[in-house]
Amino acid sequence: MKALVLSQYDDVVSSRPEARLVLELYRRGVAIEVVTNQPSVHTREFEKAGIPVHFRHPKAKITVQGIWQLRKFIREGKFDIVHLFNSRAASNGVWAAVGLPVKVVTYRGAGGLYWHDPFAWLSHLHPRVDRISCLSKYVQEQVDRQFIFRRKKTVVHYKAFLPEWFDGIQAADLQGEGIPPDALVIGCVANYRRVKGIETLIRSTWQLYQDPRIHLVLIGKDMDNTGLQKTMADSPMRDRIHVLGYREDVYPLMQGFHIYVQPSNNEGLSKSVMEAMLLGLPCVVTNAGGMPELFPGPESGIIVKTRDHRSMAGAILRLANEPRLREDMGSEGRSAILANFSMDAYARGVLDMYRELLD
Repeated sequence: MKALVLSQYDDVVSSRPEARLVLELYRRGVAIEVVTNQPSVHTREFEKAGIPVHFRHPKAKITVQGIWQLRKFIREGKFDIVHLFNSRAASNGVWAAVGLPVKVVTYRGAGGLYWHDPFAWLSHLHPRVDRISCLSKYVQEQVDRQFIFRRKKTVVHYKAFLPEWFDGIQAADLQGEGIPPDALVIGCVANYRRVKGIETLIRSTWQLYQDPRIHLVLIGKDMDNTGLQKTMADSPMRDRIHVLGYREDVYPLMQGFHIYVQPSNNEGLSKSVMEAMLLGLPCVVTNAGGMPELFPGPESGIIVKTRDHRSMAGAILRLANEPRLREDMGSEGRSAILANFSMDAYARGVLDMYRELLD
């Protein structure tokens, strides 16, 4: 079995589960090659393991030259599977595979795919696609609804995180960020978009401010949004909201949190929540998208309705006032992720899909 993977690995942290999947598939006997955009820590790991890496990833959504070059590469390489992990890879790869004896797999990590959107037919809904690997059951259900009169092509593959990626991480000194040593720190990691629901979390501070221990830390890009800044300025807890922006040291910072909150209005399956759970943090999340799939029971996390800042504040205050509950929930959450999102299951599921396609 010979597979070609198209993806980008320059964001070292976010692409780590997928990069480890490539290594696991290779170790399980798949003759795998990678097409990507530039050298990185992960591409060097691939080459060290013996996996050929080619720096010829498509540079635009649709590029005729890129399609023909990729088509030639697929044909000459005699690949059985082409696995397309991002939008540029998908929109060029499906066209490159037209008429070739190769199975095409795309990856879908979010909802928002609609049959009436012409651009959807350039990638995931293109008739040349044989399977769509979905990040969660929520994403699968949303994609399946677009196949009204056609055979459904979806399968769920939960991404996995290795426990050793989170072992031994020392908490950052948050005093350097203006947070007092006796603070009870509530944290959220997200690049700002309205869909991330940060405004709901800020509105919860109208209830949280009465507890003087509580400080809120926001990590991620674009937190300088004008509307968000105004909401924070209006908060009675504005002096205890700390916007750190994008940070490379996100894990040590998260390790300094007491409670993690993900207030999203929609979410395929939150990587940040999974990371928080593996760091042993108790989590408060909304019931958006696939996030409830992370929690097998109430002992592993608290789920509230989207856009419900009062329920969110209540859940946070409950955890703030019960240190034993925080400890137990953090432990249960970590155990749940390790049990249900293992690298073995991730690699085995993808390999089974490959075999089924070639059977």
